[in-house]
Amino acid sequence: MVRGRAFWASVVALVVVSWLSRAATETGETSTLSSKWFEDSGATVEDFARELRSRRSVDACARGASLGSWIVGEDACRGSAWTLASEGCEGVASVAEALGLKRRKRKADAGARAWNIAPEVGRACGFGALSVSTMRSRLLEIVGGKRFAFVGDSNARFVYASFIAATSETSADVSLDTKGEKHRDWEHSLIAGARASFVWAPYAGDVVDALEAREDATPDLVAVSTSLWHALHEDNVNEYKKSMTRLGSILSRIAERNKDAVIVWLDTPMIVQDKLTDDEKRHKFTVANLEKFAKVKSDQSSVKVVKPAGAAIQIKITDLSAACGPECSVDGVHQSRVVYDAAAQILLSILRARWR
Repeated sequence: MVRGRAFWASVVALVVVSWLSRAATETGETSTLSSKWFEDSGATVEDFARELRSRRSVDACARGASLGSWIVGEDACRGSAWTLASEGCEGVASVAEALGLKRRKRKADAGARAWNIAPEVGRACGFGALSVSTMRSRLLEIVGGKRFAFVGDSNARFVYASFIAATSETSADVSLDTKGEKHRDWEHSLIAGARASFVWAPYAGDVVDALEAREDATPDLVAVSTSLWHALHEDNVNEYKKSMTRLGSILSRIAERNKDAVIVWLDTPMIVQDKLTDDEKRHKFTVANLEKFAKVKSDQSSVKVVKPAGAAIQIKITDLSAACGPECSVDGVHQSRVVYDAAAQILLSILRARWR
């Protein structure tokens, strides 16, 4: 029995390492989050394989949920079990296809792209695309009756929009029509009595206040994004660090109070300077300046927001958007819908890993 386990452990390790070594060269792929992702999150490829065969495999799968690559061109519209989000693909349905007698074809425009989770990770962890229209029963198991809180800036709001689109009844109105009031709170009903809310809190201190105001009603998920407003309007890394230290403390309290709660940190998208139209943004949103704020969240000695020292699992939207390329940026800051759809699907994969 032990020998058998050792054999399968070796197989898992070899599969993961093999995939990571060849993924970047596969046809149509633009970029892959590789072993560097594990290093940044405090783990190695070997750690991932080891955890998959141990009692800690839940955490390994939660961290591995962000592993994948963008497929561009015609290949993006072929689809697979591991395609989490796509755009630029037009369905072409014949009568036979509509009746399910023949596989539906999809044709691609020049900008078609799709985010595919690493197939080996998808198989090992049971991941794949999730939405009410295609995977209702599985979504019921994940979100039924739970409470989801998204707190932060517009980055969190866009991921929230994609999340509720995937987890609401197909007939529900899940648009975030601001009617001129962009910076506001939202609340939506999901399937099976679940509820999701977004609280506009662009500064880390605002996030702390919002979470403390709701501390008696601990949500099952807390997804947080903040830093862009600090970089743009305050440009004070020390003050940001103080606020983030407070945020790390309250996130840790939430994690201690509810052992099943999932806390996710949403990284900011890649900034595309050429698309910025505001002079102040061009001046403040430089790579060097934004990196100073990004480093704060990874400060494991004092801030302790993200794992391994903190409470939050990261979704690396910075890398996700950078791999998608400048063409995926709408205005230099915000991304096209497919990036946020991919982030929402990664989030659902994390929830599947943690709540299975």
